[in-house]
Amino acid sequence: MKVHALTALMLIAATAAAGQSLVSTVNNPFQVAASYGYSQTNHGGEWILIDVGIQSAEYGTMRLDRAFSLVMPDGVRLASPSQAEYREGLDEILKMHQRAAPMQLSPWLAIPDCKVHSFIGWSLVPGGGFHADNCRTWRLWGNGGIDWTATVGPSTAGGASLFFRSPTGEWPAGEYTLMVDGPGDMAARLPVRLH
Repeated sequence: MKVHALTALMLIAATAAAGQSLVSTVNNPFQVAASYGYSQTNHGGEWILIDVGIQSAEYGTMRLDRAFSLVMPDGVRLASPSQAEYREGLDEILKMHQRAAPMQLSPWLAIPDCKVHSFIGWSLVPGGGFHADNCRTWRLWGNGGIDWTATVGPSTAGGASLFFRSPTGEWPAGEYTLMVDGPGDMAARLPVRLH
């Protein structure tokens, strides 16, 4: 069995176990995977968590503070929070991130050429995969510096933990859309279903 086939089987098994909370683009040169297992059933607070992994068939630079948004079921589009908003919600974000650790699958499972241990949940899935030295975790809104731009390409991938803040303080159940705008005209749209 080829390693890509084994990785695909692992992804199918992991996604089934996660209740369809690990989604990925299909036949898209801009490959994006999103994992939201914790937020799928735990969205009673002001914030939700979505982990993303990104790789592209072509090299390009992304402006990270503008690359991610979330469309709510009613059509309202939420931009990534500002640094000030992130700081205001930091206590809730840190507690949520800690509670999510045992439940969140790594989005890198859907990108077989990368394995990044800094994404929570990787150790929950048996097996391995290829290792690429250029897979890195982007720092967004953090205390240790911020990555404003990132390069993605065939051998350069990255990802981040994304946090979105509800304008009403609640997250109704329904289908959301994670919007990821990559370099040039590359883009991905992924479903995020909250129960």
